[in-house]
Amino acid sequence: CLARVQRAFLTAQNAWCAQDLEPLRPFVSDGVFERFSLQIEEQKEDGWRQGMDGLRCGALSIAHVEPGLHFDTVTVRIPFHSDIHRVKLSDGKRVPGSKLPRDSFTELWSFLRRRGAKTLAGDGLIEGKCPNCGAPLSMNRSARCGHCECLARSGQLDWVLAEITQASEWRVERERDLPGMARFQERDPGMNVQMLEDRASVAFWRKAAADRKGSTDPLTRVAEADLCRDYAGQIALTGKTRAYLGDCAVGSVRTLGVLAADADGASTKDARDRAVVEVVWDGRRVDVDAEGKRVTGQARHLHRTLFVFARRPGATTSLDDAFTTAHCRTCGAHDTGGTRPDCEYCGAPRTGDKSTWLLAALAERGTSTARALERELGAAAFRRP
Repeated sequence: CLARVQRAFLTAQNAWCAQDLEPLRPFVSDGVFERFSLQIEEQKEDGWRQGMDGLRCGALSIAHVEPGLHFDTVTVRIPFHSDIHRVKLSDGKRVPGSKLPRDSFTELWSFLRRRGAKTLAGDGLIEGKCPNCGAPLSMNRSARCGHCECLARSGQLDWVLAEITQASEWRVERERDLPGMARFQERDPGMNVQMLEDRASVAFWRKAAADRKGSTDPLTRVAEADLCRDYAGQIALTGKTRAYLGDCAVGSVRTLGVLAADADGASTKDARDRAVVEVVWDGRRVDVDAEGKRVTGQARHLHRTLFVFARRPGATTSLDDAFTTAHCRTCGAHDTGGTRPDCEYCGAPRTGDKSTWLLAALAERGTSTARALERELGAAAFRRP
């Protein structure tokens, strides 16, 4: 129902501008929540929030409907108009010169739910109600309903907002057509792009937080130890300064394919399955001195970064975890990052189990590493199940 989508959109914008995300937590995936929460964390550090004066939606329309292997997807085109600017947290006044040069925008919002789920007769996640028992949904710690204990955002009962894409980057893609996906799903029927892309969104924003803080602590749960060790050297102070891209914005998150460890009929002791996801994003250069003072440039720099995830062969995917990739697999508590090796609520390992995809490598489009991955994906596209 487009009326529900419009309600979700307006709820999200109000929450974003108020820097209070609790109203949207029930109906968004972990990837979307991480995106908003870490951006707001950066805004607060810089002393501002976003203002949206005169916000009004145009006519919403269905851009694409796809019945996938495990999830149905409905993508809605949302045109809107607003005077978007920055507001100082100190005095509530508009930051001079902060108004965006245009006031017309279009976003594509993708909602997903499990195949076979029935449309609710009453209120659900978007209205802040448990789609199973109807009770008010409080999810400030757990992904489960506090009344009936159902995994409310699994997609089994109601639509979950899993991705927000800029109109310039959006295009129709079919899961089974991705290189290596159909073959991979033969041995792991639960494998799905929704989980991968949500995982990549979480990893991207944790990486952005690591860049901003100059520490790999935010990455420790979502990345392999080797990557964290290598990346620590890249974001450390060089002399008395360091630089990173901040004030990030994501255009799209798109799975490029899956590379099975035994795709060529042979495997080694250390072989791993890999999944490649591209994140299109931009940010402004920020220079930081030894005392932590930051100077942000004005020009935005566009990047197309390949996030390579890995896990041991033979693992299988749980569909229930597709939208809760930043939650503890054991108790459902939200994982807020840091270096602690276990869940602070139940003591389970924070890196999950053998089915968990961990970030193993990063590669910019155009580099030799990215080109090598593209060749592997090209070869995988010719293999048929």
